[in-house]
Amino acid sequence: MAAFSTLSSLYRFLLSTFQPSLPPPEASKMGTVNVQNFDYHQFRHYVLDEIPEQFATEDLMLAAGRIIHGDATLWRLFGLDAHQLAQEGVKIRCRTLVECMMDGMARTVAQDINKIVQESASASTTATLAVYDLFCGSGNFSFHLSEQINCTLLASEMDPNVYSNLNDNFKQLGVFDQTQDRTLQIENCSYADLLKTRKAASGPEVYIVDPPFGSAFSDAGMDFTKTDPSLPQILEDIRPSNRGVPVFVVLKGTDNVVQPAFDDIWIGGELLAKISVKPELPFGKNAVFYVYRYGSL
Repeated sequence: MAAFSTLSSLYRFLLSTFQPSLPPPEASKMGTVNVQNFDYHQFRHYVLDEIPEQFATEDLMLAAGRIIHGDATLWRLFGLDAHQLAQEGVKIRCRTLVECMMDGMARTVAQDINKIVQESASASTTATLAVYDLFCGSGNFSFHLSEQINCTLLASEMDPNVYSNLNDNFKQLGVFDQTQDRTLQIENCSYADLLKTRKAASGPEVYIVDPPFGSAFSDAGMDFTKTDPSLPQILEDIRPSNRGVPVFVVLKGTDNVVQPAFDDIWIGGELLAKISVKPELPFGKNAVFYVYRYGSL
């Protein structure tokens, strides 16, 4: 990451010195809960249902790294570890802790997507890829996609609070400055509204799909007809067969999906790859990225 400006650091130091720091409304509640003994389900319930709008402390980020990823040191966003994120004032809401994509995974998956798409589309076009991140959340995957792929990237986050944090974090970390030679744009809108802004396609398009899991996530497996919005609805809104160019849909799911419903969703698409990292959680809890292609090449 680029070094942060001395003036910005001095400003934050003076601000913290002469202005008292107030604890979040539920700081005392957070302090009484020992998450170190939580398993995955307990931690997920705690951050999603009990303190979803609180900003994650350094300790909570480290706990998320250990409980979700098997190693506290794996908790990294935008090239920074938990301590550096806290020191730089990066704000991550607790409800994004569980499904937030860490640097290691984000970088690897972005590189794999680029390789798969380039190999599949190279015979028909050399145009710059257009990437749409439809549910960008923390923005870390968008950040790494823009770093690893020569593309224009348009992302959407519907929640105004999450979007505000994301936008502030990007400005704080100089992300927009680093990507000024590319097109990286993030909008506070629904994925459907983002899709309405698309121009006529001139080259391959990549759609990153990571909808809120909600009731779709259970021990029986991931049921993508129950995400909010559902995967069939998202594909209908994208309408890949009508774009006139190769369209790649990258879905973030798990290693256990409900069949035959899952395969039925992808009628007309070709499964190119399943991208995964070393499993750290019990079966059904590990992230898998499904890469599908639509359109003739």
